Amino acid sequence: MSMRELSDAGVVDELRARVRRERLQRNVTQADLADRAGIGLHTLRRFEAGQGEPSLSSFVAILRALDGITALEAVLPEPSVDPLASPAQPDRQRSSATRSPATWTWGDER
Repeated sequence: MSMRELSDAGVVDELRARVRRERLQRNVTQADLADRAGIGLHTLRRFEAGQGEPSLSSFVAILRALDGITALEAVLPEPSVDPLASPAQPDRQRSSATRSPATWTWGDER
């Protein structure tokens, strides 16, 4: 089943399952993965068991410990153009410094 077809909770459950499968495929214990990720063993156990959700930083640490952090590049690639940058504008020149004559009048004085 595609993640696109899953609810948000379903996506989280699928991520849990994939983390667990990857850990087991690499023959890494929960204690070793938690140590590599720098998170608590209880946090990892609860995450894999579906009893809690780690913080985003803990999840990133788990991905990094499983050498999966580069997968995020494919998910959220660096934009080629900064959407917050102002569009390039041609160089503008300041108006000339011409001033009106020193003897200015309203024009209705004759």
